Amino acid sequence: MIRYGLRQLSFPRDQDGKSFVLGDPQFGKQIGSNGPQWVFLCWGILFALVSLGGMLFGLSLGKVYVAVVVLIACPVPIVFGLYYAWMATKRQRLFERGVKVGSHSLLFDEIDHFTYFSVEEYVNHIYTYSTTTLKFIPKESSDKPKLKVIWGAFFKSRTGVERFLDCISQYMAARQSEQLNNDGKLAWANGISFVDEGLQYENRSNVTQVARYEDLEVKQTKGLMGNRITIKDRKTRTTVGKLNASTPNFFAYMILLEELRNRNVATAAAP
Repeated sequence: MIRYGLRQLSFPRDQDGKSFVLGDPQFGKQIGSNGPQWVFLCWGILFALVSLGGMLFGLSLGKVYVAVVVLIACPVPIVFGLYYAWMATKRQRLFERGVKVGSHSLLFDEIDHFTYFSVEEYVNHIYTYSTTTLKFIPKESSDKPKLKVIWGAFFKSRTGVERFLDCISQYMAARQSEQLNNDGKLAWANGISFVDEGLQYENRSNVTQVARYEDLEVKQTKGLMGNRITIKDRKTRTTVGKLNASTPNFFAYMILLEELRNRNVATAAAP
C-alpha cells in the first residue's frame, strides 16, 4: 500500500522561503487587490457637495431655473459617490494563505471548498478581457459567511489571481492528501473517488472499477462553460469520468491526481 504524505507535496513559500503548515493563522503576503480606489470615492463626494451647494446657491439668489438644472444633475454624482462608498467596503484582497472581501475574511484552513469560473472576451478573434469568479464556502464548523470574488483583467494580466489559485489549490491538495492517508478513500465528483491504488469509478454497467494512477490519461478541452477534462484508463480504454473546471476544488484535485500518478509511475519504474 502506498501512503501519501504532506511533505511529498509542494507548498507555497513565504518571504523567508519557509513552507507554511496547515492551520497557520497568518494570511501571508498579499498577492493581489481588486477594487475601486478611494480617490473615486472622494471625487464622488466632492461632486455631490458641489451640486448640493449649487442648488442651494441658486435658490438663495431666487434663480429657480438654476436650482432646477442643478437638482436634475445632482443625483448623478450623489449616486456615483454612494456607489463607490459601498464598493470600497467590498474591496477584494488575495493572500498566500487566505482571502478578504471587505470586512470579511477566510483563511484556507477555514474553507471547505471553492469553485472557479472564468469567461474570456474576444473582439475580432483578439483576446481583450477576462472575468474570473471565485466562490469560497466555509466549513460547517465555521460561523463565517460565504465569500465571492469577481476578478476582471485586461489582456491576460491575471498574474495575481493565477498565483492565488495556485496557492489555495496546493493547500487544498495537501489537506486532501492527508484525508486520503487517514481514510484510505477520498470522494471527488461524478461518482469518482481516490483510493490507494487509483481512481475508483462505475462503468456503464454500474460495475465498480479502479483505474490505476499510472494508467490514467487526462485530456483537456475548452468550451463555452470553461475548461473540461476527460479522464481515461489507457489499459481498458474506458472513460473514468468527465469534469468541468467549475467542480468544487477542481484544481486541488488535479494537483493531487498528478502527484499520485507521477509517484506511481516512479515506483513502477524503480528497480
